[in-house]
Amino acid sequence: MVTTFEPGSFLDQVRDYVMTFLGIIMALTPPALWFGWRQDLFWIVISASVGSAVLYYILAHFEPPPPKRWGGPRQIKKVELSDEFLAVLTDSAPWTYHHGVRGNRSFRGKMERLRQLMK
Repeated sequence: MVTTFEPGSFLDQVRDYVMTFLGIIMALTPPALWFGWRQDLFWIVISASVGSAVLYYILAHFEPPPPKRWGGPRQIKKVELSDEFLAVLTDSAPWTYHHGVRGNRSFRGKMERLRQLMK
């Protein structure tokens, strides 16, 4: 079990800054490899990147867990759809291009009929 730093404490802030610095080092690895043409420079950049990734992984374990959500998991209400509703829904023609601001009259009538069946 890994202990965490108190949120907002000095050590937590230092951990955040160090993790940011390590992330920048990892982000600069591809351009550094592109511009580093010598083999010794290649190995220096690779070792710095791998070291940064390992240290970042270790420091990430000291992050406090996220707060628990209020109310627990959401309950999804299941609605039983009537056969009449499904029949009207499937007979209401293609849904494409019928959702304009004004819409056409027959489409609005079918939508009103579906609203009534949903009640």
